[in-house]
Amino acid sequence: MVKNIFQCFITFTTAFFLLCSFQNTTDYFPGTKEIIPVVILKTAQNNSERVDDVESMRFSIYSPSGEFKDTIRATFPFKSHKGTLRIPDGYSFTMVVEGLDKDSNVAFYGKIEVTDTKTDPLELTIEAHEVTPINPSTLQITALSPCTYKLQWTDNSTNENGFIIDVRNKSGIFDSIATVPADTCTFLYNGTTDKKYMIFRIRAFSDAGYSSPLIDSIAVPSGNTGKKAPVFLIDSSDVSGIVYLGTTKSFQIKAFDPNCDSYTFTACSALTIITPATVSWSPAPKDLGIHRFFVIAADYSGAADTLYWTWEVRDTTGPEITLIGRDTLRLSLNDIFIDPGATAMDNVDGDVSSEIIVSGTVKTSESGTYTVKYSVTDKFNNLSIRTRTVIVYAGEIPDQVPPVLILKGDDTITITVGEKFTDPGAIAIDNHDDTITSKITVQSNVNTSKPGIYTIKYSVSDSNKNKAHEKIRYVKVVDITVPELTLTGPETLLVEINENFEEPGVTATDNYDGNLTDSVMVDGSVDTSEPGIYKLRYTVSDPHGNADTIFRTVIVADRTPPTITLNGSDRLVLHMGDTYLEPGAKAFDQHDGDISDRITISGVVISSKPGFYTRFYDVKDSAGNAATQAFRIIQVMDSIPPVITLKGKDTIRVALNTSFTDPGATALDNYNGDLTDKITILGKVDTSKVASYTLTYSVADSSGNEAKKSRVVSVFDSISPVITLIGNQKMRLPVFTAYKEPGVKITDNYDKNLTDSLKIKGTVDTAKIGNDTLFYSVTDRSGNTGTNYRIITVFDSIAPQIKLKGKDTIRINVDDTFTEPGYTATDNYDGDLSDSVTVTGEVQTALPDTTILEYNVKDSSGNAARKRIRVVIVK
Repeated sequence: MVKNIFQCFITFTTAFFLLCSFQNTTDYFPGTKEIIPVVILKTAQNNSERVDDVESMRFSIYSPSGEFKDTIRATFPFKSHKGTLRIPDGYSFTMVVEGLDKDSNVAFYGKIEVTDTKTDPLELTIEAHEVTPINPSTLQITALSPCTYKLQWTDNSTNENGFIIDVRNKSGIFDSIATVPADTCTFLYNGTTDKKYMIFRIRAFSDAGYSSPLIDSIAVPSGNTGKKAPVFLIDSSDVSGIVYLGTTKSFQIKAFDPNCDSYTFTACSALTIITPATVSWSPAPKDLGIHRFFVIAADYSGAADTLYWTWEVRDTTGPEITLIGRDTLRLSLNDIFIDPGATAMDNVDGDVSSEIIVSGTVKTSESGTYTVKYSVTDKFNNLSIRTRTVIVYAGEIPDQVPPVLILKGDDTITITVGEKFTDPGAIAIDNHDDTITSKITVQSNVNTSKPGIYTIKYSVSDSNKNKAHEKIRYVKVVDITVPELTLTGPETLLVEINENFEEPGVTATDNYDGNLTDSVMVDGSVDTSEPGIYKLRYTVSDPHGNADTIFRTVIVADRTPPTITLNGSDRLVLHMGDTYLEPGAKAFDQHDGDISDRITISGVVISSKPGFYTRFYDVKDSAGNAATQAFRIIQVMDSIPPVITLKGKDTIRVALNTSFTDPGATALDNYNGDLTDKITILGKVDTSKVASYTLTYSVADSSGNEAKKSRVVSVFDSISPVITLIGNQKMRLPVFTAYKEPGVKITDNYDKNLTDSLKIKGTVDTAKIGNDTLFYSVTDRSGNTGTNYRIITVFDSIAPQIKLKGKDTIRINVDDTFTEPGYTATDNYDGDLSDSVTVTGEVQTALPDTTILEYNVKDSSGNAARKRIRVVIVK
């Protein structure tokens, strides 16, 4: 049963403490015995600067007196953790506490010695607690401009994650404007307000919570007058210092603009600017030594401030010592000890074996264990130490002769980057085992794709576990190809005197290192205020010492020609016969000023001859620069057009389908004379179509003056249409018979279908015997009228009918009186013609006789009725 507890608390406030005490469980912790608090120290081998860099805690517990044999070790997460370890009976022990960073490197360590002797088992409880940060203090606010304020405060805690910066808004509420890291005690605020005071609040925070706020205010200053450049808030002493190989040095640029203008940062080519406004540099071995850097802060107008500083590149890595032979040597009494020696290689100095200092004495006349120490320091005083143990035995010692390794080929082989490498190998010989080459183990880190010095380590042990002295072959992968420099822009540049010269720059590429443009060094300068020839030299080296150089020639000269400005327009119109008056021109040069009197004018103007004339204006300055030739075009213009006279009438009538011959026209011009042969005629007369046609006669003189005249040609149709009767022109129609028009056929020499235009005048009265005339007429589109007629005779061809009253044969006696029985006659047209009947024959009753009476009648048309006969017999 565990009756005792050894309890430890890890805290960090202003320091990092490990607090431990014993607690007895049998009497419910009536009292505790506190072990002296131990401050956990920061290790010299680690660059961690803060307690909260620790990710986990490792506890190692061992017994110096051997009360328990094995080391008890456990690792716990650091924050908000509680864990336990059990320690066996008898717990005089030593406990080592190590704080590990995220890469399991020891960042902090401490040790507690527990000497109390107990018989009961011990339970070790470990807790890690984080407390809220201690309040920051002494807030100082400096108004650098109406829009820039510098805040500084004192950090009283070591466990905060950072600080929250707040500013009070118009409503009196604090707005968070920034969160800054824990190791930062300054802040630069950029912002404006319409209030009279700026009020700021600062709070420290951690995972456990917030500190009490620190609040202060400052009056808003009035605006600056006059143009001022941006100002850096750091100086050379703030950023100058030491940079170690294998690290990256960086800092945030702090500046402000007194006029509240925007500004930008520009750094020298070796530096990289990252957001927000941070410069960084990662030096290479070639950079060992002191280097000067600069950053420029410039506003939109070019007003600027420059920050200069230096960084010294140092090496902190000590040489690597390699013992020749075994780490432990065994000798018999009175043997002669010969130190096998050691070698040392440094990452910068290379082979420093000759600098090794050996200390320690081996007395082979006395048995015992001896230590030989090898130490060496590089030129940066980085110390390395290695020891060898020599054991002198009083009796016989086992075989301790190690095998011998022999490299095949050279100890150091040099190849170019990318070249294929084949290890020549090694052989191993032993005094007992003979050849043991097959047991050689090889460790190689050769990478032929990357320049560097690589090692191939050969090791072997014989059957007695004697280990041969490790052989190392060095493989140097070298880059011997020089970088390639390429000028941006031409090799020779012409720059105007007093003109700003902007270096076009270069690009630098390397077969291995890629883009080395930022490493290019430029020597030389260009003074554009002085004419001359300047040379700029560009040099670049890759990290392997391969260098290339190219040059650019910059010629500063007056290359700007004068300018010519014409007086008046560059195009003038002169009427033929007028006198030309030269308006002149002005010439100005940026160096010679007004050189109008040097202008030369060439070209003539003939005002009596229409045409285009050119006057040329030329001038040169004292440097021989010729101005761009100016010119003026003068047009001598004839503005009177020719006169066109038509031959014949202005209007001509032409019969349809007859030929037309244009009578033509004549043209006379005041300058060109007879231009008749230049007349062009626009228009065409088609005599096959009735229409009015316009012929336009045009002519232009050599000055472009154009004349026009028109003639109208009317094509007319004078032939009337022809009406051809279908059927007879004279027609007979029985009375009372309906008349049906036979129709006509119309033809015209021009118009195609005129049937719809036919007009018929007259009527046919079929109820009346006689002649009726129908008149036909049609008019074409030209107004020509064609006529015809048809005569329709209405006739009666039906004879009257006679009907006798009484019998056709009548018998009477002699001397009887004969009385005519009567008769009737009717006609289809004349009606009753009884009165018109004629009776021939006379009846004599005095004697017996036979008399034939004939009855006849005709209608008005002469149609005779079939005669009727009546026989009268007198007996």
